[in-house]
Amino acid sequence: MWTPPSALTPEEHKIAARPRQARKFFVFWREHRHAWLEAPCQDTFTETYRAEPGGTAPVEAGLLALATLVQASCHVSDRDAVALTVMDKRWQMVLGCLGAEPPPLSQSTLWTFRMRLMAHHLDKIVLERTVTVAAQSGGCGARQLRAALDATPLFGAGRVADTLNLLGHAVRKAVGLTARALGVSAEARLEEAALVLVGHSRRKAALDLDWGQPQARAQALRWVLAEVERWKTWLVQHPHLVEEGGSLKDVMDTIAQSVTPATEPAPDGGPGGQRVKKQVAPERRISIEDADMRHGRKSSAKTFNGCKEHFVLDLDSHVTREVVVRPANEPEQAAVALLVETLEKPPGLRQLDIDWGGHGQSTHDAMGRAGRLHRCPSLAARRDTLYKGRLPL
Repeated sequence: MWTPPSALTPEEHKIAARPRQARKFFVFWREHRHAWLEAPCQDTFTETYRAEPGGTAPVEAGLLALATLVQASCHVSDRDAVALTVMDKRWQMVLGCLGAEPPPLSQSTLWTFRMRLMAHHLDKIVLERTVTVAAQSGGCGARQLRAALDATPLFGAGRVADTLNLLGHAVRKAVGLTARALGVSAEARLEEAALVLVGHSRRKAALDLDWGQPQARAQALRWVLAEVERWKTWLVQHPHLVEEGGSLKDVMDTIAQSVTPATEPAPDGGPGGQRVKKQVAPERRISIEDADMRHGRKSSAKTFNGCKEHFVLDLDSHVTREVVVRPANEPEQAAVALLVETLEKPPGLRQLDIDWGGHGQSTHDAMGRAGRLHRCPSLAARRDTLYKGRLPL
């Protein structure tokens, strides 16, 4: 268990004495990290690991949890976070590693810890502990909340693909899974299923079409759908592979989700009788590896691929009280309804500042009649201030 000292050293006093705006977040965590890292909390994080003989000494889970919080506040990548642990004295002060060389953690260790937090649903504990420590320190307490609610794009890490590449990638992944399950090579599985496009890394080049012709895209779709049907026909002869569930069933479900929303019957019929829809279907999959990614729109001119992070900020203490991540194509009113339901719990909500994008009938019914809903034309003018002052997950 990580037990850093609670008293500031003379060098840490010098760092903490710098201008308030630049030091506020780091000094808060340095002064209150011992309260945040209580033994039960660290034990909960440690239980997600199992003891294994050999290897290098493990990095303490408490240090990784604190590093994850500082990384989220600074909005930096894993690579930059590791570099800052040896280049930024504020990071070193919080993590108890002043003058550290080499860094106290690695990029892969930090990434693995974050994945474990999400896999074991401990990310909520991190947020709750942050709010609790802020309340105990006087930042916020048992009072009715004055809050601002806003959303920001959360860009996905998965590769975005069009319908043709999405189907080709999914079939190739399914072929690889069945080849490993049966102990044969992927090439043999391609030949047995009579697949001619999947084996190529560049499927559009393998189609060998003149993409300047009006009918080229329709012809490509017919060939790709025919490839998908040949694969399904082969898979019918091996039903036990899908019945066992697991990754192969998930990939086949992805193929079904990719075909139905993205295609429609072609008006002229013909082979395959399908064409790609001119308009993007609301629930269209855009990535094989990240099932939750969707096309999103922040404004009429600004689009993104991924999810939306909705957060509620305490206007008095600038502490983030709730965070929810929803698909990028979901209306903001849906996330607002989830957050308001949580915020209504005692001691209750006194005021909620919200922009027009999140204002819906359900929110108005729940709060507008009570006079607690403050509709703002836009929170953009104050978003930078809110984001810099919040203590995020």
